[in-house]
Amino acid sequence: MADNGLWLWPGFMEHVHGEDALLTTTVDIAHPALLSRPCFEYQHARSEDSAGDALRDGFAQWARTDWNVFVDLAGPGPGHCPWMDITFPGTAQNPGVAVRRVRLGAVTRVMASGTCENGPQAHPACDGCLFTAAMNTFAPQLHGTGTFGVRLHAARDVDGGPMADRRVNGEDWPAGVEALRAHVRDWPGAGFESRRQYVLIGPAPARG
Repeated sequence: MADNGLWLWPGFMEHVHGEDALLTTTVDIAHPALLSRPCFEYQHARSEDSAGDALRDGFAQWARTDWNVFVDLAGPGPGHCPWMDITFPGTAQNPGVAVRRVRLGAVTRVMASGTCENGPQAHPACDGCLFTAAMNTFAPQLHGTGTFGVRLHAARDVDGGPMADRRVNGEDWPAGVEALRAHVRDWPGAGFESRRQYVLIGPAPARG
Protein backbone atom coordinates (compact mmCIF):
# COMPACT_ATOMS: atom_id res chain seq x y z
CA MET A 1 0.00 0.00 0.00
CA ALA A 2 1.29 3.47 -0.90
CA ASP A 3 1.41 6.33 1.59
CA ASN A 4 -1.68 7.89 0.00
CA GLY A 5 -3.82 4.84 0.77
CA LEU A 6 -3.82 3.35 -2.73
CA TRP A 7 -3.25 -0.39 -3.07
CA LEU A 8 -1.09 -1.57 -6.00
CA TRP A 9 -0.88 -5.15 -7.32
CA PRO A 10 1.68 -5.61 -10.12
CA GLY A 11 1.25 -8.70 -12.27
CA PHE A 12 3.09 -10.59 -15.01
CA MET A 13 1.18 -11.69 -18.12
CA GLU A 14 3.48 -12.75 -20.94
CA HIS A 15 7.11 -12.89 -22.03
CA VAL A 16 8.21 -13.21 -25.66
CA HIS A 17 11.96 -13.38 -26.22
CA GLY A 18 12.93 -13.23 -29.88
CA GLU A 19 15.53 -10.76 -31.12
CA ASP A 20 14.65 -8.76 -28.02
CA ALA A 21 12.54 -9.22 -24.91
CA LEU A 22 8.86 -8.19 -24.99
CA LEU A 23 6.96 -8.28 -21.71
CA THR A 24 3.32 -7.68 -20.88
CA THR A 25 2.65 -6.73 -17.26
CA THR A 26 -0.34 -5.38 -15.36
CA VAL A 27 -1.08 -3.08 -12.45
CA ASP A 28 -4.29 -3.20 -10.40
CA ILE A 29 -5.05 -0.15 -8.24
CA ALA A 30 -7.67 0.02 -5.49
CA HIS A 31 -8.73 2.39 -2.73
CA PRO A 32 -11.48 1.72 -0.16
CA ALA A 33 -13.06 5.16 -0.57
CA LEU A 34 -11.80 6.84 -3.74
CA LEU A 35 -12.27 4.03 -6.26
CA SER A 36 -15.66 2.39 -6.68
CA ARG A 37 -13.90 -0.64 -8.20
CA PRO A 38 -10.24 -1.50 -8.83
CA CYS A 39 -8.65 0.01 -11.94
CA PHE A 40 -6.62 -2.34 -14.08
CA GLU A 41 -4.29 -1.69 -16.99
CA TYR A 42 -1.64 -3.37 -19.14
CA GLN A 43 1.94 -2.29 -19.82
CA HIS A 44 3.98 -3.46 -22.81
CA ALA A 45 7.75 -2.97 -22.75
CA ARG A 46 10.62 -4.10 -24.94
CA SER A 47 14.34 -4.44 -24.28
CA GLU A 48 17.21 -5.55 -26.51
CA ASP A 49 19.19 -6.63 -23.44
CA SER A 50 17.08 -8.68 -21.04
CA ALA A 51 13.61 -9.50 -19.77
CA GLY A 52 14.55 -7.85 -16.47
CA ASP A 53 15.23 -4.56 -18.26
CA ALA A 54 11.91 -4.81 -20.08
CA LEU A 55 10.13 -5.48 -16.78
CA ARG A 56 11.72 -2.44 -15.13
CA ASP A 57 11.04 -0.22 -18.15
CA GLY A 58 7.37 -1.18 -18.28
CA PHE A 59 6.70 -0.28 -14.66
CA ALA A 60 8.90 2.84 -14.88
CA GLN A 61 6.88 4.11 -17.83
CA TRP A 62 3.66 3.45 -15.91
CA ALA A 63 5.02 5.39 -12.91
CA ARG A 64 5.92 8.38 -15.11
CA THR A 65 2.50 8.62 -16.72
CA ASP A 66 -0.52 6.72 -15.32
CA TRP A 67 0.52 6.79 -11.66
CA ASN A 68 0.37 10.60 -11.46
CA VAL A 69 -3.35 10.54 -12.23
CA PHE A 70 -3.95 8.37 -9.16
CA VAL A 71 -1.61 10.51 -7.05
CA ASP A 72 -3.81 13.49 -7.89
CA LEU A 73 -6.97 11.51 -7.09
CA ALA A 74 -5.66 10.76 -3.58
CA GLY A 75 -3.98 14.12 -3.03
CA PRO A 76 -5.32 17.26 -1.34
CA GLY A 77 -4.98 19.62 -4.32
CA PRO A 78 -4.92 19.85 -8.14
CA GLY A 79 -1.54 18.08 -8.30
CA HIS A 80 0.38 16.98 -11.38
CA CYS A 81 -2.29 16.58 -14.08
CA PRO A 82 -4.63 18.95 -15.86
CA TRP A 83 -8.31 18.32 -15.32
CA MET A 84 -11.75 19.45 -16.43
CA ASP A 85 -14.99 19.58 -14.45
CA ILE A 86 -18.21 18.85 -16.33
CA THR A 87 -21.51 19.89 -14.75
CA PHE A 88 -24.73 18.06 -15.52
CA PRO A 89 -28.03 19.71 -14.55
CA GLY A 90 -30.48 17.84 -12.39
CA THR A 91 -33.41 15.89 -13.78
CA ALA A 92 -36.88 15.11 -12.47
CA GLN A 93 -35.61 11.73 -11.29
CA ASN A 94 -32.37 13.15 -9.86
CA PRO A 95 -32.78 16.86 -9.10
CA GLY A 96 -29.26 17.35 -7.75
CA VAL A 97 -26.59 18.92 -9.96
CA ALA A 98 -23.78 16.45 -10.72
CA VAL A 99 -20.19 17.56 -11.30
CA ARG A 100 -17.78 15.03 -12.78
CA ARG A 101 -14.00 15.52 -12.88
CA VAL A 102 -11.87 14.23 -15.75
CA ARG A 103 -8.19 13.95 -14.78
CA LEU A 104 -5.92 13.89 -17.82
CA GLY A 105 -2.68 11.95 -17.62
CA ALA A 106 0.41 12.73 -19.67
CA VAL A 107 0.19 12.06 -23.40
CA THR A 108 2.96 9.72 -24.52
CA ARG A 109 3.82 10.41 -28.16
CA VAL A 110 6.04 8.22 -30.29
CA MET A 111 6.95 9.10 -33.86
CA ALA A 112 9.07 7.43 -36.49
CA SER A 113 12.15 9.25 -35.21
CA GLY A 114 11.54 8.30 -31.56
CA THR A 115 9.71 9.58 -28.51
CA CYS A 116 8.77 13.25 -28.77
CA GLU A 117 7.66 15.36 -25.85
CA ASN A 118 8.17 18.84 -27.34
CA GLY A 119 10.35 20.40 -29.97
CA PRO A 120 10.43 20.74 -33.75
CA GLN A 121 9.22 17.19 -34.43
CA ALA A 122 6.16 17.44 -32.20
CA HIS A 123 3.12 19.15 -33.65
CA PRO A 124 0.57 20.77 -31.33
CA ALA A 125 -1.61 18.42 -29.27
CA CYS A 126 -3.49 19.57 -26.21
CA ASP A 127 -3.89 17.45 -23.08
CA GLY A 128 -7.60 16.96 -23.76
CA CYS A 129 -7.52 16.20 -27.51
CA LEU A 130 -7.83 12.40 -27.29
CA PHE A 131 -10.61 12.55 -24.71
CA THR A 132 -12.69 15.31 -26.28
CA ALA A 133 -12.42 13.74 -29.74
CA ALA A 134 -14.91 11.07 -28.60
CA MET A 135 -16.23 12.52 -25.34
CA ASN A 136 -19.90 11.90 -26.17
CA THR A 137 -19.26 8.14 -26.26
CA PHE A 138 -18.31 8.21 -22.56
CA ALA A 139 -21.86 9.02 -21.46
CA PRO A 140 -22.11 5.95 -19.14
CA GLN A 141 -18.96 7.02 -17.29
CA LEU A 142 -19.70 10.76 -17.28
CA HIS A 143 -23.27 10.32 -16.08
CA GLY A 144 -22.36 7.55 -13.64
CA THR A 145 -21.40 7.83 -10.01
CA GLY A 146 -18.24 5.71 -9.83
CA THR A 147 -14.65 6.30 -10.90
CA PHE A 148 -13.44 4.87 -14.21
CA GLY A 149 -9.91 4.45 -15.56
CA VAL A 150 -9.73 5.00 -19.32
CA ARG A 151 -6.88 4.10 -21.66
CA LEU A 152 -6.89 6.04 -24.94
CA HIS A 153 -4.69 5.08 -27.87
CA ALA A 154 -4.63 6.61 -31.34
CA ALA A 155 -2.01 6.07 -34.03
CA ARG A 156 -1.14 6.53 -37.69
CA ASP A 157 0.81 3.81 -39.49
CA VAL A 158 3.66 4.46 -41.93
CA ASP A 159 1.20 4.65 -44.83
CA GLY A 160 -1.10 7.11 -43.07
CA GLY A 161 -3.75 4.61 -41.98
CA PRO A 162 -5.50 5.56 -38.71
CA MET A 163 -5.67 3.10 -35.80
CA ALA A 164 -7.30 3.42 -32.37
CA ASP A 165 -8.42 1.48 -29.33
CA ARG A 166 -9.82 2.29 -25.91
CA ARG A 167 -10.21 0.44 -22.62
CA VAL A 168 -12.27 1.22 -19.53
CA ASN A 169 -10.96 -0.35 -16.30
CA GLY A 170 -8.83 -2.68 -18.43
CA GLU A 171 -11.65 -3.91 -20.67
CA ASP A 172 -12.08 -3.04 -24.36
CA TRP A 173 -14.49 -0.15 -24.96
CA PRO A 174 -15.12 -0.04 -28.73
CA ALA A 175 -17.60 2.86 -28.60
CA GLY A 176 -15.90 5.96 -29.99
CA VAL A 177 -13.00 4.19 -31.71
CA GLU A 178 -14.10 5.53 -35.09
CA ALA A 179 -14.18 9.06 -33.66
CA LEU A 180 -10.55 8.62 -32.58
CA ARG A 181 -9.64 7.39 -36.07
CA ALA A 182 -11.25 10.52 -37.50
CA HIS A 183 -9.16 12.58 -35.06
CA VAL A 184 -6.00 10.85 -36.36
CA ARG A 185 -6.91 11.79 -39.94
CA ASP A 186 -6.72 15.46 -38.89
CA TRP A 187 -3.14 15.18 -37.60
CA PRO A 188 -0.67 17.18 -39.69
CA GLY A 189 2.42 15.61 -41.15
CA ALA A 190 2.94 12.05 -42.33
CA GLY A 191 4.46 8.77 -41.26
CA PHE A 192 4.12 6.74 -38.10
CA GLU A 193 2.88 8.41 -34.94
CA SER A 194 1.30 7.00 -31.77
CA ARG A 195 -0.34 8.78 -28.82
CA ARG A 196 -1.40 7.14 -25.56
CA GLN A 197 -3.05 8.63 -22.50
CA TYR A 198 -4.61 7.47 -19.24
CA VAL A 199 -7.65 9.35 -17.95
CA LEU A 200 -9.70 9.08 -14.75
CA ILE A 201 -13.40 9.97 -14.81
CA GLY A 202 -15.00 10.36 -11.38
CA PRO A 203 -16.83 12.68 -9.02
CA ALA A 204 -15.42 16.15 -8.53
CA PRO A 205 -14.08 16.87 -5.04
CA ALA A 206 -16.54 18.57 -2.72
CA ARG A 207 -16.12 22.31 -2.68
CA GLY A 208 -15.57 23.71 0.77
